[in-house]
Amino acid sequence: MKNRDVILAFLEKREAFGSNLFSTGQKLINYNTALAEWYDNYHLIINDTHYSVTTSKNQAYLKRGIIPDRGIVCYHVDSVDIGVKNLINIYKSHEISN
Repeated sequence: MKNRDVILAFLEKREAFGSNLFSTGQKLINYNTALAEWYDNYHLIINDTHYSVTTSKNQAYLKRGIIPDRGIVCYHVDSVDIGVKNLINIYKSHEISN
């Protein structure tokens, strides 16, 4: 499955698997690192950390795939270490420190 298809499946909260990108329905994982995670039905946490050119393309596909009229509110986090799979904890720690 192509990465764009995996990302669209994630935005529809469905499971999908590509070569190095997959969706659990709740999380979008690139290699071993979360690129996005649903906080709840309408709130999405997006990892904006730069890792590689390919990952940046996947992050751009994700952002372009979010349709504003669906009421999705995005929260952005950065400085996420490679291998982190829980963006909700990262978001909460950023929220507390701000």
